[in-house]
Formats: sequence, C-alpha cells, structure tokens
Amino acid sequence: MVDRVVAYYEAKEERVAALVSPLEVERILKARTGEGLCVSGAAMSEDAVMQSLEAVLETSVRTQHPLFLNQLYGESSAVSVGGEAALAVLNTNAHTYEVAPALTLVERAVVERVGRLVGWERVDGLTTSGGSMSNLYALHLARHAADPEVAKRGASGRSAPSCAFVSEDAHYSFLKASRVMGLGDDNLVAVSTDRASGAVDVDSLEAAIEKSRAEGRVPFFVGTTAGTTVRGGFDDLGAVSEVCARHGLWHHCDAAWGGPALLSESLRAAMRGVEACDSVALNFHKLLNVALPCALFVTRHPRSFGVNATHAPYLFQDEKPFADLDPGDKSIQCGRKADALKIWLAWRAEGDRGLARTVDACVDLARRAADKVRTHPRLDLVFEPTFANVCFRPSPRQIAALDDPDARARAARRLPPLVKREMHARGCALIGVTTHRYAGDAPFFRLVVAHGNSLEFSDLERTLDLIADISEEPALLAEALSQ
Repeated sequence: MVDRVVAYYEAKEERVAALVSPLEVERILKARTGEGLCVSGAAMSEDAVMQSLEAVLETSVRTQHPLFLNQLYGESSAVSVGGEAALAVLNTNAHTYEVAPALTLVERAVVERVGRLVGWERVDGLTTSGGSMSNLYALHLARHAADPEVAKRGASGRSAPSCAFVSEDAHYSFLKASRVMGLGDDNLVAVSTDRASGAVDVDSLEAAIEKSRAEGRVPFFVGTTAGTTVRGGFDDLGAVSEVCARHGLWHHCDAAWGGPALLSESLRAAMRGVEACDSVALNFHKLLNVALPCALFVTRHPRSFGVNATHAPYLFQDEKPFADLDPGDKSIQCGRKADALKIWLAWRAEGDRGLARTVDACVDLARRAADKVRTHPRLDLVFEPTFANVCFRPSPRQIAALDDPDARARAARRLPPLVKREMHARGCALIGVTTHRYAGDAPFFRLVVAHGNSLEFSDLERTLDLIADISEEPALLAEALSQ
C-alpha cells in the first residue's frame, strides 16, 4: 500500500480530476472488489483491500497537479509528506510530554519561531486542524479574557450580551464559532470593507463598536483578516489595533492565507502592525505547501490558555517529570495529532528563504495571470489582485454583442458555472467559482495560486485561453443564453 501511495504521489498526470458521480464511484468499486462503498463487516482479501485503495485513488482529485487552482491549498512538499508518514507510524497523541517528548518540543519550537516572525517576545500556541479552529480559539480566549467568570457562570448569566466584530469579507468560520460559543449571529457584527482594496473600513468599525455599546451590548473582540478568502485583501492591522486599544478589545488576525507574507521581504509590508495583535492564525498547509492539516494558533497572552485547563488526574500530574511541558490542558481537544512536525521539517529543509521563495513565486504568478486577463479580449478582471487570488470572468463576444442588457446580464451570470462544469468534466483544470457583493453578486472565477514550486506561467496562459475558448463553444453558449 505504501509503495502504491508513493507511486501516486510521484505520478505526473495530465488530468486534474474528472467529474465523477457517486454512482460511478460505486460502479468502479464494485468492478474492482465485488462490493461497493458499504462496509459489510466481513473481512476482505488482501487483493480486494488493495483494489479498494486503487478505486479511491482513481476517483480522487489530484491536488498535487499544478492546475488544481480551486481552493487555498495545493501540492504538498515531499518533506512534509515524509513527516506525515512519520506521524502515522509514531501514532501518538500531542497531549502529554511523556507520550510525545520530542514532538512536544518541536511544537514549542515552531510556536516560538512564528512568535518571533510576528514580533512578540512572549508567545504560546498550538497546532490546530485549520483556520476555523484557530478562529474559534481566538473568540473563546478573548471572551474569557474580557469576562473571566463566564467559565463558571455561563454565558446566559450575563444581562448584557457580548458582541464581536469582523469584516464583511471575513471567513465564514467566525459565524460558526459565534454559534458554537452561544453568541449568536446577531452578536457577530459584519463591518463594511473598502471597494478598491477589500480591507475593513476602520471608521465604520469604530462606529459599529460605539453603536453596540449604546445598544447595551458588550464588545470584546475584533477579527481582522490578512488575505481574505475571495479577494486576498489585507486589513490595516495597525489602524485596527489602535481602535482595539481605545476600546479595550482583543484583536485577532486571521492570517490563515496571507500570513506567509511575513517571510517575504517584498510582501511583509502587507502585515504591518501584526505585532500589536493579541493572537494570529496561520495555515502552513495553504501557501507553504505543507501536507494537510498543519495550522497554528498563537497568542502573546500565554496565560489565556488557562481557561481550557481541567487538570484531569489521569493525564496531568504535577509530580511527573517534565509535567510543565504537557500541552494538553491548553487545547479544547484531548486527542490531537502533532502536526507541527511537518512544518518543523519543512522549515529545516528550506529555511526562511526557501519558504519565502514559494510565497513570492505564487504571488508573482498570480500577478502575471492578472496581467494576462487584463489584456485578454475575451476575459474581464473583476478585482485588481492584492495577493495570490485572481478574480475574473469570461466575456465572449457573442454575449457582449447582445442588445438586451437583461439578457446580457443573465447570460453572463450563467456562464462561469457552465464553463467550470465543462472544465471539470474534461479534467483539464479545477478553478473555483464564487460571487461577491462588489461584483454584483454575479458568479466569477477565483483562481488561487498555491503551487509556487511546480506551476509554470505557460500553464496559466493556456488555461486562461482555454476558459475563453470554452465560453464561446456553441452548445455551452446556447445553454447560457437560454431563457
């Protein structure tokens, strides 16, 4: 099985993925093993188990492919894949030093390195499953820092509701976290952003905080973003920190996508002011190509993790050797994989400069792709790029020539999902489609470059030309133009 997985990892396939239906997955499994997806409970032969693995590989998306441009992640570096394999073999838990001695120290070393990058002298943190969990940690720690009694009293015991603030372009995980914590949608205030840059409007933020106080609510948290999900925009971290300082609020920066800019001399300015934040989320499995999952939550308030401590006596005893190194009481989880090993190995293999080259290459490719779109006769740039995100629409001549503005708008809305469906069916490239209020809520392509080490600009050029060509195919155009 290991040999087959390695062969899959090293293969250079032309297709990213075909659009496979659930029925097709079932059919392939039955053809290979005699059984479909269901788990019957009976043991299968060794060959059938191997064929089950083959069927999964055959019907999966090749995220290693340089034209997998669909999400904010892509290829995984060889050294991080090796680290992932080591973690599987070690099969231990990152909750106590006694069962994960070296791994506990590795995590601390990574946390301290990120803390120095941010600009903090005192720092603590831990690996998480991703930005969503990191943002939950931020809200959770911030509320208890503002209201220490909530751990015993419970949120319902407070007469005035707590409220938090994020930008309209913030990641949807903040909304989920507010529900998990019992804040509710109404107490997560979305603040408007600048149309040109995508950054949160700082004056509007301050006005929203003052309005919430006047309404009897208790502000405690502001979440900014470095590298928004759709546009790749960066909030003005320094200006927001000044607002937070005036109002006594916790300032968390969701840098899951844009955080690696800290490593780049040419891009670091986008993160100016991050040192004044109270906590930061950073995902190594995105732009830095570390095998999923590998994310980090760090804070300059080490004691804030104390709210998670329960001192379970079967795990945490003061008399144990090195008991002070046990990380388990910082975590919401008990079982937690030591994912820091993957970035630790990647960092040692590539160094700051090697990781920075990956980041710079991704952003440079995105900017060149935007230049290509900007001058393309059949493509339109939706937003000026600020990072590794390129937002654009196909603009075929047949639709542009329509006299009826309503028909033209209707066809333009239908076209991007149809083009994506066709590209997916052919398996030639996978690029996401989304919407944005500043783009009229009409669908457009969001191409994200996370393959700085394997993607060539010529690949992007061909792909953009292909999108333009597909958008003018008669059958697809007829579907877009249909009433």
